[in-house]
Amino acid sequence: MSRSGKSLGNFWHDLVRTVLWVLTPISFVIALVLVFQGSIQNFSHYATLSTLTHLPQTIAMGPVASQEAIKLLGTNGGGFFNTNSAHPFENPTAFTNLLEMLVVLIIPPRWCSRTAAWPATAGRATRSTGRWP
Repeated sequence: MSRSGKSLGNFWHDLVRTVLWVLTPISFVIALVLVFQGSIQNFSHYATLSTLTHLPQTIAMGPVASQEAIKLLGTNGGGFFNTNSAHPFENPTAFTNLLEMLVVLIIPPRWCSRTAAWPATAGRATRSTGRWP
């Protein structure tokens, strides 16, 4: 039914395709770049270290890079350490800072560009081409 164009389609079908074929690969690539730049990605709970003054310090660990990538695409805010990408484990270099600023802006401009073209295409069958209007 969704291929014939006689209805609007199935929301869940479109949602699953978007998550599996668009958001997951982009998140995977962003997480790899964050790990290569120094963001942590492990399954440890905490690391206890001794400081220069010989006092113990507990450092939180975890799957930071993968959750950071998902957070940036969803523009959800907060983050793994609740500092909104200001923690050095989430955002270790200037390159990752630039990357994170660009990733936050991937989806909203694309959404606005497609909805801005809607009045011109109303009433006729169109297909999203992935280009700017």
